Amino acid sequence: NVYELTVSDGMGSGYYLEGEKVVIRANMPPAGNQFESWTGGVDILDSSTSAVTIVTMPDHAVSIGANYKSSIHTLRVSNGSGSGEYSVGATAAITASSISGQIFDQWIGGAGCIESTTSMTTTVTMPDHPTTVTAIYWPLFMSAFEPISGDTTGCRFTWSGAPGRKYRILQSTNISDGDYQCIVSNVNAATIQCEYSITNIAPHQAFYMLQVE
Repeated sequence: NVYELTVSDGMGSGYYLEGEKVVIRANMPPAGNQFESWTGGVDILDSSTSAVTIVTMPDHAVSIGANYKSSIHTLRVSNGSGSGEYSVGATAAITASSISGQIFDQWIGGAGCIESTTSMTTTVTMPDHPTTVTAIYWPLFMSAFEPISGDTTGCRFTWSGAPGRKYRILQSTNISDGDYQCIVSNVNAATIQCEYSITNIAPHQAFYMLQVE
């Protein structure tokens, strides 16, 4: 016996023998859309999510329809630029904002769609759903500046930093002239709470600046 297969929004309709393998193909999606899935007799399909798949004809008539969904989704960029509407697979440029007193650490969100999570400027390959990515920062500030006990020519700096980043400390004898000289560099931030001691200086006679390497 032969049975009728009806394919809505696709190709492959006809009459087929029970057990016969039939290739069906979804029509091209409307503008701004993409194929999502087949509905109907999905239990007789090799794949309900492939636009081209195979039906194993049952012992009765069956109808199968192609469904489509929007291929344009919203990208939201928090603490940065690049938000907008993008097609699935499109490349969107994003840039983290510069925030006074903080340093960029990484991007979070995006479920693996971000080209480089540690670059302030990078790209997102748009997935097939709305996505939010957020720029994360570490505070950058000198939290303490104090003499070293028993050492009148030294001082100790402590600050909050980003693990893995390196810092330099600059010194100036005149805060208004902007002539800061680097007195120590390549200070590794092994932990969030950073500390560095300097000896053989007169801390009360100078001004200091902390910078990221």
